[in-house]
Amino acid sequence: MFSLHQKLSLFVGLLAGSASPVAQAAWDDWRVISYAELSPPGLESLRQIGVTGSKLVATRTDAGPSDNQAAVAMAPLLAAGLRPYIENIATDFYAPYHRYQPNKSVTALFDEVRRRYHENPIDRIVRLRQPSLSDAQWMRRIELRLAAHVREYGKYQPLYYSLGDETGIADLAANWDFDLSPEALRSMRVWLRRQYPSLAALNLQWGTKFVEWSEVVPPTTETTIARSDKNYSAWSDGKAWMDVAFADAIHQGTNAVHKADPVALAGLEGAQTPGWGGYDYTKLADAVDVLEAYDSHNNIEIVKSLNPALVVLTTSFAAGPLEFHRIWHEVLLGGGGIILWDEKHGFAAEDGSLGPRGQEMAPLFAELTGGLGAQLLASQPVRDKVAILYSPASFRLSWLADRQTDGRDWTLRDSEAEDAETPFRAVTRRAAAQLYHAGIQPQWLGPDMVADGELRRRGIRVLVLPHVLALSSRETSELRRFVNGGGTLLADVVPGQFDGHGHIQPVPLAASQVKLMTALQHDDGDAAAFDAAVRAGAGMPGFRLETRDRLAVRDVDIRVFHNGSVTIIALLRDFAPDSAVKDAVLRLRRPMWRSDMRSGGGATYGDSVTLRLERDSPVVLALSDRRLPAPAINGSHMVKAGGRLTISLARLGAASQPVMHVSVTNPVGQIVTRLGGSRRLNHGQMVWNVPDEMAHQPGQWLVTVRDALSGERVLWPLTAEKR
Repeated sequence: MFSLHQKLSLFVGLLAGSASPVAQAAWDDWRVISYAELSPPGLESLRQIGVTGSKLVATRTDAGPSDNQAAVAMAPLLAAGLRPYIENIATDFYAPYHRYQPNKSVTALFDEVRRRYHENPIDRIVRLRQPSLSDAQWMRRIELRLAAHVREYGKYQPLYYSLGDETGIADLAANWDFDLSPEALRSMRVWLRRQYPSLAALNLQWGTKFVEWSEVVPPTTETTIARSDKNYSAWSDGKAWMDVAFADAIHQGTNAVHKADPVALAGLEGAQTPGWGGYDYTKLADAVDVLEAYDSHNNIEIVKSLNPALVVLTTSFAAGPLEFHRIWHEVLLGGGGIILWDEKHGFAAEDGSLGPRGQEMAPLFAELTGGLGAQLLASQPVRDKVAILYSPASFRLSWLADRQTDGRDWTLRDSEAEDAETPFRAVTRRAAAQLYHAGIQPQWLGPDMVADGELRRRGIRVLVLPHVLALSSRETSELRRFVNGGGTLLADVVPGQFDGHGHIQPVPLAASQVKLMTALQHDDGDAAAFDAAVRAGAGMPGFRLETRDRLAVRDVDIRVFHNGSVTIIALLRDFAPDSAVKDAVLRLRRPMWRSDMRSGGGATYGDSVTLRLERDSPVVLALSDRRLPAPAINGSHMVKAGGRLTISLARLGAASQPVMHVSVTNPVGQIVTRLGGSRRLNHGQMVWNVPDEMAHQPGQWLVTVRDALSGERVLWPLTAEKR
């Protein structure tokens, strides 16, 4: 039997030998992570189908775990070769209104707040978040708790430390008038003094008569709904502040993790739809290193564009074709892996037997952890000279207009209701879908980015404004400069009817400067006219997807990546439950070498290719002007302790970061998954240390190295002699 120290040494050196802490912390492969707590046989079964990580629940005490507690908790994972992530360290601070408590509803505290509100709307406590995100004592307590967990678990190199699960200002994405506590109001006033040059300027904007800054308090939602002067500045500023407070609290938690271990990653789980609850992604995108998110209303596209370095995960709850399609969709959005929710042991049972979900998904996991996922992560998403403005201020005003129209009690709306499609979200969805279906890869910009001149710095030629009701004076000035310089604005309504704070404007952005597109206004609008307007402003992509009759295909999501001068094109059909395989023709601007990154089969050359598009999985092609080289291996064919093989490309070729996947087959013909893995080539080569385990099992081993871009394989037999 291995000692705990030996198991740890084997675990952290699986593929690369003595890798540096920075290399160990890098998220350079697609991860499959189990949420279920299983017996050792169950964990080993998960490992065999490609699972590489597992949840490890935090102690959730301020003192953190003891060294012995950490070692005992880690032992089963080490034995199975699974890397942990530390779950839910500070949910009591980041998600008090949606968290598990014995014998209570997960929303017990929020339900109590709403009950007290309906009994007495002026009850002060219903507007005090407990704990306040601005409470310095609570924040210090959380920082110390995070540091304690990093101190004890750091030696096991967790994938990340989860600050909290399904966090929010109130209950997830539900709206509530938090937080009017004294500490929150003090912090809000400091923030407001950075937004306004004087109290007089704030009074002018808000339409108020505060004499001292200490009097400034934002109005309630019910008061604002009743306003008829269309000045919603005070309410909108108050809501914007709470988004700032939430993001700042998350950021402080992340900083605490980094201070305890500079290469550790801090994560947030259960991220919600863009909107209420703190989910202003212009503020949240840079607050953490890892984000597990429910893909909802373009949130992953937005956050990955705002922060390309962010690791995004998703959770799988189901199986079947729709779930396969959803997983592939998130992979192509730049997702770094998947967490398996498996409360019914559909992947593996306690006795180690493989469940139906495990059997169904094992081939998918093998493919994504077999180099393809790592290669996509090593590649850069293409960003065309087209952008979409993501405007949280416009979302707030659109929501308010909806509540004024429907006349219903807004306090009865829960998180699920707030996740529904709204006019703001519908237009955003249409804009993104039209662009990706046309092969255009848009950038997402926040209001401050536009105001600060990013349109000019990035050379944007077309800007889409989905239901952008609010524009600051600086945004408006930049947009006028943009149009005068030849840029194109596409919208569904006249933008800038309100200023950036929420005050109606007598003269919005001139309608003559904006093209109003029916394709954005309703689902059966003129998509061809929208495509033509985008292409006239920004140019054509280097390819076109057509039917055999040369008609444009409009139901395929197209994602494009660059790796050096290699272009990766991934095509995933919109999901239709009963659809059959669909043929389409990809026409290129010029002849190129192409390799099918999923099926392999060798490279071909030409300017068009006929594709068979499945309903639940994509076609992924690597295109290059030169044929991609095959990998090569140098080293001994004899297994020796401490031996190594050098894996390289004969010439690096066009790819800047090619990924090699190593697969190891033992003398009885079994693939030993824990000995293989995917690695990026550094300057055209990598060193693979021969695992000591191979020397303990004499016979003929086989190492297979596959280039994830070209699909080319090279075999290297290794002979292990008796000791």
